[in-house]
Amino acid sequence: MWMCDECGAREKALKDKKLLDSDNNTLIAIFMGCTKGKPGESRWTSDWFDRHGNRITDNTRQRLLFNTSWDWLMPVVEKIWEAIGNRESLFYFESDDISVMPISEGLDNMADCYAAVVTFIHEYNNNK
Repeated sequence: MWMCDECGAREKALKDKKLLDSDNNTLIAIFMGCTKGKPGESRWTSDWFDRHGNRITDNTRQRLLFNTSWDWLMPVVEKIWEAIGNRESLFYFESDDISVMPISEGLDNMADCYAAVVTFIHEYNNNK
């Protein structure tokens, strides 16, 4: 289980694990500068585009994969590392304003990293 020192953002983000991964994936996509639909275009309204305008979902892959692919999740972790100024952990992020830390041991999988990322982004957005 994860806990944010400040305000329990983990509980808000993943309370009883009932929030859909798609909601959290949307949160991550927006954090990464992605948009749904291409600005100025009526086509591709349900597709996601990265900050460079490249389509990252399409007719064959309609969902965001931050929760299931290290290839998708690691660029998010790297952006967080840049934001906080250190690369100490995949599961623990701390800056002047935000502290996301585990309250259990044995963290070594994608689900734990994903939970830390979601919690960090919630805190980051609350502190903007």
